[in-house]
Parts: sequence; structure tokens; C-alpha cells
Amino acid sequence: MKNSFKISKMSDIETLLPGFKSVWPKIKAECGSTQRCPKRVCFIDKPEAVYPQDYDCARRFSLNLETMELVGSANISCGEWANHGGNNHDREVIGIPNNMALLTCTYNDYYHTFTMVVQVAKLPEQISA
Repeated sequence: MKNSFKISKMSDIETLLPGFKSVWPKIKAECGSTQRCPKRVCFIDKPEAVYPQDYDCARRFSLNLETMELVGSANISCGEWANHGGNNHDREVIGIPNNMALLTCTYNDYYHTFTMVVQVAKLPEQISA
């Protein structure tokens, strides 16, 4: 199941993912973005691969939902940089624990886009309803 939400201010995300406000500055800094907050947030409970556009940048983060701390990140190569035989960190991730979330951020400051896909083992009640 996939649920997508348009975001206009940080409180919109806080309603969906309590505690995200404390994590956002770290995500924003690692991505090198100037966006005030993500423009769209999608919640999924089925693994998906990442297919960024040529003009996008993308990065994945592991988020501990109990402590709301980032525990790891990986860059996803996009466009012509993605043409290599190694691990691009863009494959689907299977077996996410119940207390963790995989955040996949796709962004472009020139076009003012920032989409975040939150993959969890089971969607929270307020999102799946």
C-alpha cells in the first residue's frame, strides 16, 4: 500500500511522523539541500527500488523510529553517474525491522523538489486509515 501526502509546512510531517522535525536538519545537511521541508512524503510497506530522474539527486537514510535518530545513509547515483557495475544503493530493501524506517530522498534544488519515501514494515494506523 502506498500513501502520498503533499507537504507545505513542517507540522504536516510532524503529524504523520512524530519527531521528524529533530531529524530534518541532519537530512537536509547530508543532502546539501536548501529546501525548508520535503514537498511530498510517501509511506509504503512494500519494498521498492529507486528510479530517480537524470536531473535528480538521491540519498537513503536508516531511521530508528523509537529514538528518531539516523543510523546510516547511502548516496544513490543518478543520471550518467549511475552507469557503473557496482552497488548503486537503488535496489529494493527487504526485511526492515518494526522499529526502523528506510527514508529515500529524491531532490533537486534547481527545480525546488524534495520527495521522501518512508518504507516501514507496517504502516501506522493514522496513515493506513
